[in-house]
Amino acid sequence: MPYFLPVQKFLFFAVIVSRISAFNVSISIPPRAAINAPRVLPSLISLSIELDRWTDWAGTTSRNEFFFNTLDNLRQLTGQPPNIRIGGNTEDHTNFHQDVEFSETIFPPFTPVAPYPEATNVTVGDSFYATTRFLPPTPGVSNTAGAALWTLDYALFATQLGISTVFFHEGKNMMYQIQPTTLARSTLDGSSLPTPAPPHVQPQYYAAVIAGEAIGKTGKAQVLEIDIDHPQIAGYSFYEDYLLVRAVFINSKAYLPESTIRTSVHLDFKFTNVHGFKAATTMTLKRLAIAYATDASGLTWGGQTYETSDGRVANSVVTETRLVSDGLDIQETEVILVVFES
Repeated sequence: MPYFLPVQKFLFFAVIVSRISAFNVSISIPPRAAINAPRVLPSLISLSIELDRWTDWAGTTSRNEFFFNTLDNLRQLTGQPPNIRIGGNTEDHTNFHQDVEFSETIFPPFTPVAPYPEATNVTVGDSFYATTRFLPPTPGVSNTAGAALWTLDYALFATQLGISTVFFHEGKNMMYQIQPTTLARSTLDGSSLPTPAPPHVQPQYYAAVIAGEAIGKTGKAQVLEIDIDHPQIAGYSFYEDYLLVRAVFINSKAYLPESTIRTSVHLDFKFTNVHGFKAATTMTLKRLAIAYATDASGLTWGGQTYETSDGRVANSVVTETRLVSDGLDIQETEVILVVFES
């Protein structure tokens, strides 16, 4: 349970949640973090790569530019790239031989259930391990847009349990954050694709981007879960030098193609000055735009997309600046990053 300083010693940030049904929830967020509030590492969301496909991700004689770019995007946001763990099931079937340059793998035939099956045997050589030089300076869910919301909430909540890093496992037969190579077969049923799918990011990748922006580059961010009495709304407040600077709100209710109306929840923010603390008067909002929770592509974060040929962000950033007193509306299947300004 988060620890709060005595009420009289600091400013409270109150959030009132309302819906068309007149359901109201009051939330208090301290503008100062307690000394024992969890610190969140820049590498909170990290990757675990299945060993048999490692060279697909990293490259062999030259680096995989797409994969490098997706990691470097996150490094630019937090000052540190994700940690990389190489392993998984195929690690149990891996041997070393000095005559092998990179790796030699034996794969079973693919099936509709396993379009890209894991190797039954892997033999690696010295150059296999040397491919880590292609990374920036670094020592299971579905492929739908809804997974981005789940991943973000899951990772941020993990910090409240004392977890410093969460590894999301990657493999060629998996539909998670990053696919760094061209695919000739569908990852859903193994059928031949009419046009090979080029390297691309999946919706879950946006969770890492949003977490990176919320954490920032200082390396000393703290995060607290916001106690919200609402079944679909989650919130996390971020602090630097113990002062409230940002917050993330997640509406995890699934908006589906068959849904008849897309509802929203209104959040009202109210500040009360105590002992000289200056309340934020304006805020900047950045939204994760998702058409439907079942979409596998087409997401934008603040008007920008990472679904590009080189994995780099494209388009101009779109934000909203408004008075804190106006509050905000968060619709079904949406994430909003709030940056508070005095």
